[in-house]
Amino acid sequence: MWDKLTPGAAPKIAGMEAVCLDKLGYETEVVTIIEGGIPPRGYRFQEFLEDVTIRYLSKEFPPIKTLDLKLPLFTFFSAYHLASPILVPMLIKRKEYDMSIAHTALTWFGAYALWRRAGIPFLNYDWDPLSYILPKVYAHRLPRRVFLALLKLALSFDKFRVMNSPVTVTSANRHARLLQALSGQDIKVVYPGCFPIDQVPQKRGDYLLALDRWDPGNLPHFLLDVLERLNRKVKLLVAGFWWPLQLQSIFMDSCRKKGLEQQVEILGPVDEERLKELFLGARAFIHPSEEPVSMPALDAAAHGCPIVMPEASDPFTHRVNAFFPSLGDVEQFSEYVDKLVCDERMAWRMGFEAWKVARENSWQNHAESLERIIRKNF
Repeated sequence: MWDKLTPGAAPKIAGMEAVCLDKLGYETEVVTIIEGGIPPRGYRFQEFLEDVTIRYLSKEFPPIKTLDLKLPLFTFFSAYHLASPILVPMLIKRKEYDMSIAHTALTWFGAYALWRRAGIPFLNYDWDPLSYILPKVYAHRLPRRVFLALLKLALSFDKFRVMNSPVTVTSANRHARLLQALSGQDIKVVYPGCFPIDQVPQKRGDYLLALDRWDPGNLPHFLLDVLERLNRKVKLLVAGFWWPLQLQSIFMDSCRKKGLEQQVEILGPVDEERLKELFLGARAFIHPSEEPVSMPALDAAAHGCPIVMPEASDPFTHRVNAFFPSLGDVEQFSEYVDKLVCDERMAWRMGFEAWKVARENSWQNHAESLERIIRKNF
């Protein structure tokens, strides 16, 4: 169950998880509270969803669409999240499903209500606890007193969700430690998946690649400071969806101000075929923000591409298959990137080690990990 399949990781996770669970003998359906979010052009999310049955609850009860209104001060929180405990059990009947997987913190409301009112148990998949997201997105956008009050509320809500869920899993060890400390409950970690190639190319390419859904809490501007400090000029390709779109124009202005417009190429959204080509040809994948687990980093590793990003990211190891500079340390970040730019053999070796990790974390491995938890608890 999802609130909305927005551009980024959601369509890939929803689609690949459903496809791989189907292969294991389960009959799956992707349920979203509200339709919309995926742009008609650009990134071809349909390639992940074309073999998947999707149920949009808003099509069964059109008034839900009127609730797709952002709440004041928030980027992602909408009115339909608050209404979901009433709407979801109203539209999904008892015994219609054996169980559900709540894939976002805000989808938990509907899944919990469905469990209590219709007897359909659920697995709480806490990809990113609210107390982790809140500082990343809102720490510098809200008055300090407001932010601290909301952070306290988010911590309480994270604890409440775990304590009131049949089973909780999360995507990273850092999140598991947080949720275990808050609740005292045992939290399992299930990483997202990737598509590992069969054989790593014999040589790394000569450009740097950055990829993500770029939004107010995750912007690539820091990478321009890194690019300025490298001993060797190298091109940076920036791929991914921008939300809202005006952030792309702001980034392009920053490139021009720094005189880097000839070194930076903005690709925008790309499909999987193009993405595979980009990873295969990159010297390294670089990311400006810390992520307890990063799907783009896993995708990079799946193609033998080494990783540079702040802080540790599961399931990789510093100096073995990735470099993890301190958050915000542009000099250290630049030093690590420079090593890979100037030493292709080092880049290849680290990429090969990253690929070995990726082979253990395919989408099928992801589904099998979920199946073990489902069989044990439901």
